[in-house]
Amino acid sequence: KAVPYDAAVALTRSLPPRTLLGLLDPFLFGFPGIDRFWGGEVVEFAFGTFYPGGLAVLAAAFAVPACVRAWRRGEAVPAFLWAGALVGVLLALGRHTPVYPWLHEHVAGFGRSRWPSAAGYLIAVHVAALAGVGFGEVLAERARIRRASFAALAIGTLLLSAWALARGPASDAFRALQLAGAPPYQAAPYEAFRDAWLATLPVRGAQIAAAGALGLILTNAPRRFALVWIAILVLDLFVAAGRFEAPAARGFYDHASESVVAIRNELGDRRMFTPRTTDQLGNFLYGTKELTPFEWARNAMLCNANGPFGINQANGCEPLGPRRHEAFTQAFDSDETPWEIKERLFDLWDAALLVTSSVRPLEVPTLRNPDQGIELSRHEPRLGRATLLSGWKTHTDSRTLLAELLSPRHDPGRLTLLEPVPGRAPPPATAQATEPALPVHWEAVPNGFRAAWMSGPAGVLRVLQSWAPGWEATVNGERTAVHRADFLFMAVPVPRGPCEVELTYRPASLRRGVWLSLLGLVGIGGCLLIERRTNSLPSKLE
Repeated sequence: KAVPYDAAVALTRSLPPRTLLGLLDPFLFGFPGIDRFWGGEVVEFAFGTFYPGGLAVLAAAFAVPACVRAWRRGEAVPAFLWAGALVGVLLALGRHTPVYPWLHEHVAGFGRSRWPSAAGYLIAVHVAALAGVGFGEVLAERARIRRASFAALAIGTLLLSAWALARGPASDAFRALQLAGAPPYQAAPYEAFRDAWLATLPVRGAQIAAAGALGLILTNAPRRFALVWIAILVLDLFVAAGRFEAPAARGFYDHASESVVAIRNELGDRRMFTPRTTDQLGNFLYGTKELTPFEWARNAMLCNANGPFGINQANGCEPLGPRRHEAFTQAFDSDETPWEIKERLFDLWDAALLVTSSVRPLEVPTLRNPDQGIELSRHEPRLGRATLLSGWKTHTDSRTLLAELLSPRHDPGRLTLLEPVPGRAPPPATAQATEPALPVHWEAVPNGFRAAWMSGPAGVLRVLQSWAPGWEATVNGERTAVHRADFLFMAVPVPRGPCEVELTYRPASLRRGVWLSLLGLVGIGGCLLIERRTNSLPSKLE
């Protein structure tokens, strides 16, 4: 993200400590889909659940003695895996420990990671790797195979017992455990999906219990034991994944409907604007098997649906769009904003279509009419994606700039408002427009943007594309600065006469990421070479 999340916002998605039980049962605190998760303040299943597999968690427990012995021998890899899992726990818990709040306040970049609970993937990844270490330990001795088999039998029996108790005498106790700390509106989804959760317990419990029973039978055949356990572990993951209710509308992203093709042809290179309340409906459709909402979403061209169909969106889907979009969105959605100002925002977005909806997100799963609540408002942008202006004005304060930009006295067709970018010298403070903006020919190129014209005045080329750190520009082959224009967009100073401007997005984070990845690969290779030499040393001494 271009701008870090505020701590008060980010920490609202902190993993409740009890949700770590998801390592044993991914559906204990909810089913896939927003508002189907009842684990507390986390309301999205993807941020509150991680599941490496029941047998994988059991195998990881057997990695503990192996890690202790490796640590004593000076081998760092197993200890590194445990450290990674611990770091994942500390980050995911968010506001429940002082670690994440401190990092968010004092370490640059942590605010851009959005939600602390998303660090749960670190736990799952490291537990999965530890499972491999532990599985090797189990296969080393028959006594460990028996202990692991008894443990699997006990876990499977525990899940079967939980199923029996949750259906009968302990029903209220399970309900209280699962709904503790959950918002009141999640009680209804819990009642709706509780039976679906119960249906997963006997299947997964029986699988793990079967792994334990077969392990006891195959104690003297380690290779067969390994094959059986790996097969059941994979089956367990597939059974769990099968409950994720992938979209039933197969091919949803594979082809565009006639209505979508018509909108794409009408827009051409223009954008469409989807209000925030409608934009988020794409998330609410996640995890449903109902075909009607998916068809409705396709027709409405919501954020999560339109990307594959080549339709540009003014709000929500631009990969480089900083959170400054929200200031425009708030002004556009406000009833107090005059329609003339809303048209100006449409022009600056280069948007030709407005999608509005009276349908609220929580009503989507119950839709029956694909056209319900959809209204398409046409607009013809008059500024153009790339325009040459002879007038500009420099502001040092973004609030002042936004106020002037939205003032009825400002004409963006003649004057663009610039902000100095750190490390770049701004153009002169003021230059009055001598003539209206001149649209120029432009084309999108891989990872960039190109514009060219044969004649024109000296000034700035304004490109209605979101500015972000990492944009680089050349004018007639020479490097030049990329300034922030009209609060959200980009401008490049250009000379009089023929020009060819190329804008390319090359963020420094990408280069750093490549070098760090290469460094990591070299480090892994070095560890493997050191371990190989260490293991071969005793044989040489013999």
